[in-house]
Amino acid sequence: MYSRSENAAAIVRGSASGSLLEAALLLAIGFYLRWSGLEGVSRSQLYNWSVDVVVWTFLVGGFLILGVMLLCRTGRPWTLLVDGLVNLLIGASLVGCGVIWLSHSDIQGILILISGLLVLSAAKGSWTNYRLALQAMITVPSAQPPLVRPEESAASAAPDPQAKAEAMERLLSTKQARPAVPAKVDIRRKDEPVPDGFLAELGREQEPKRE
Repeated sequence: MYSRSENAAAIVRGSASGSLLEAALLLAIGFYLRWSGLEGVSRSQLYNWSVDVVVWTFLVGGFLILGVMLLCRTGRPWTLLVDGLVNLLIGASLVGCGVIWLSHSDIQGILILISGLLVLSAAKGSWTNYRLALQAMITVPSAQPPLVRPEESAASAAPDPQAKAEAMERLLSTKQARPAVPAKVDIRRKDEPVPDGFLAELGREQEPKRE
């Protein structure tokens, strides 16, 4: 049976797998953009700066998420807050750069914007998992029975002599107070009328025989 701290640690470690997948995707995209030589060549310095920010956001963000994943392996709930904060920074950076790209008529800004929104969704998931971990820390699981002190369990298991004696007295008094069932007596009442046929037959028996 798991304790409350172990339940919270299981929630934290469960989010580490999602962080590992996110870190792998960010690093893959970041290295691809870096090796492809993506650079801003427009007249707008803001746009050129946003291109560099996107490339380094994917690279640095991937390594940061990878470090957060290692922290989540420890099972500490506060690591979920760090995970959420890192995801929030990465997502906000990508969303901002995506908006800049779209404002400069770069259709690829839609992909950057979608990537930022997905990272922000991961930040929300980290916050939700953090609340679940805290709830697991302060809530007793339903499957865990309440703790009982040894003296209380021994007292409840031992019979009470006084209660046992009172129960025996109530049982004996109930048996003595039970009324006896009268025997079935079939005696005809004196005032009950005699059938006419019976009187006629009796009169014929008492009448002397004539010679």
